[in-house]
Amino acid sequence: MVIFDAVGTLIDPDPPAAVVYAQFGRRFGSKHPAESISMRFRDAIGRQDQADRLDGLRRRSTSEPREWQRWQTIVAEVFDDVADAGGELFEGLWGHFSLGEHWRIFDDVVETWQALERRGTVLAVASNFDERLPAILASHEPVNACQRIYWSAEIGYPKPSPEIFAEVARRIDAAPEEILFVGDSPVSDYEGAKAVGWNTKLLCREQRTATGPDEIVTLTQILQGINDE
Repeated sequence: MVIFDAVGTLIDPDPPAAVVYAQFGRRFGSKHPAESISMRFRDAIGRQDQADRLDGLRRRSTSEPREWQRWQTIVAEVFDDVADAGGELFEGLWGHFSLGEHWRIFDDVVETWQALERRGTVLAVASNFDERLPAILASHEPVNACQRIYWSAEIGYPKPSPEIFAEVARRIDAAPEEILFVGDSPVSDYEGAKAVGWNTKLLCREQRTATGPDEIVTLTQILQGINDE
């Protein structure tokens, strides 16, 4: 069984999120230069992540309303020079990123996913996301056929909290040692999955070669460790 993270692993915003934010911001009169949007976006997400931390890998519970509020706050912090940025500006961005056409699927996903399907491998997606995720994935082959899609706002906890991994394993009815989890976040994906006993691979797309035994630089590398069934 292989479970994939979504954003950064299977899909990515296209154009990149910072570019879209800059475009929307200008429509609403923001004076922040495009080159600063990426930093402001990253810092705003970091503050939200810090606010959600409890002890160790545990995070505060979440929900669909909480995710809406979280992203509303992020947008307002990025565009502190736009009055009521959490209103129409935020809603425009939320709607933009709800459409599959504004996301791309990574090139290595198709080969890897299809090879695993041919081998009879059970495939799933587990992501820190909200109810928009299934529709986004439904727009992209071959992941559009996936019937096992789990997201933090529906389960109630974000990665790397152990609760989300435990609930996903319960729904799939799999023991930890039967699962291989693949994601691009060292903490949310790798450390979180490792802590509950899952096998895991850390996807490092920006590296040319892996520097650790659990690192991969392309999804196709996981095929080498999974036998045909």
